[in-house]
Amino acid sequence: MGFAAWGPSRREYEVPLSAPDGGGAEGPAGAAGRPLRRRWGGAGAWKVCSLTFGCLLALACLARPPGLDKLHTVYTEWFVRLRSAWLDDSVTEVDAAEFRPSHFDAVLDVRHADEYASNAPGSCSIVAEDREGCSYGHVPGAIWAPELFQCGACSPEGGLDCSAERQEHVDAKILSGHREPRNLSVALSACRRLRVAFICHSGVRSSTAAKRYAALLAEAFPDRESRAEVISVRGGTRDWFRLGRPTEFGLPHLRPNLTCAGLALWESAAL
Repeated sequence: MGFAAWGPSRREYEVPLSAPDGGGAEGPAGAAGRPLRRRWGGAGAWKVCSLTFGCLLALACLARPPGLDKLHTVYTEWFVRLRSAWLDDSVTEVDAAEFRPSHFDAVLDVRHADEYASNAPGSCSIVAEDREGCSYGHVPGAIWAPELFQCGACSPEGGLDCSAERQEHVDAKILSGHREPRNLSVALSACRRLRVAFICHSGVRSSTAAKRYAALLAEAFPDRESRAEVISVRGGTRDWFRLGRPTEFGLPHLRPNLTCAGLALWESAAL
């Protein structure tokens, strides 16, 4: 998880279509004429500043001031975010215009149920951010997986107290299929070669979920070359829909077990 995810953990604010991070061109074209893709995780200056901040927090904890419990919570949250950002060097943002679902073994949609299904636009959970937020449907074949953003919950209410530390712990349990996985490299071995794409409404939630997922894999498999590609779709389902790409509606009648092994079997069965 990178530093772009720092901020209030209880609510996600979607980026408008016209905003720099909400969609559109990535920037100057690369050598092959394709827009450059931005890679997360290399912000050294931010890491140094955050490391300094963490040291100050640690010293404050040692001084045992009033409100120590709250300060310890802040320090723990900071440590999880910093460690995730340091490990996460493998999440790439790809514009919706460039996204090809068939190039990935699993496309994980972390939106709310009403967004994914898009059956009742009038009662949309994100109507304050986008009046049409529940009318886009979902990318064909995308697996509904809100648990990977809402700390294991399927409803927005269940994820209100979701912190970075708790989400990382829940991700390990969900993906491994074990309540307390002892050896991550064994428990997550099936995820090592899975090419995974995360998608949401406009790319905010998917970016956060992708970074947490990639950081977990980086902890289990430190060798970057041994891990498959992990991406987040910039512009999300909103831009995909507005580009005229096909979408589907309704909640899935059947979805795979979200363990690494379950995702691998689902991908094999779809071939």
